[in-house]
Amino acid sequence: MKNLFFSALLISIIGVSFVSCSKNEIVKNDKESNDVPLLKAAEPIIGFFFTWDEWGRKKRDCHKAGLCNFRLDEIEIDLYSVPVQQNEEGDYFVILEFDKSIDFEDDLKNFYIDEDLLAKAPNGTLVKVPFGVYKFNADLGEMGGVELPLFVIE
Repeated sequence: MKNLFFSALLISIIGVSFVSCSKNEIVKNDKESNDVPLLKAAEPIIGFFFTWDEWGRKKRDCHKAGLCNFRLDEIEIDLYSVPVQQNEEGDYFVILEFDKSIDFEDDLKNFYIDEDLLAKAPNGTLVKVPFGVYKFNADLGEMGGVELPLFVIE
């Protein structure tokens, strides 16, 4: 049943190319990332879009550089929506590219997840972004960004 579930998810993949390398404080991830091909091995969250409504930290009443929440959608929604990706080792992640609306707290441009963030995908899969301080990567997007790891909670 798990394989059937995973197979159904892969069919919903929308092709978007993102190739990047980055490191962050929480998860050492210096491997090159690639979009997952449409009919590759079954994966539980590939094909969904990681969507958030605004930049902001929970500890700062959803202000400053961080995230208060996110959700997983089947389609790309508005400005703050990026595809879930998977690297060659099978690790899930999203790349958030910053825009001029983000308000950093310091010159290091740290990005904060104040507590584990959880969201359910449309298929019922529970996904977590772990709490921590993530390092700014100037090579992501036009204004820099951050790579956040995603973990499937079963």
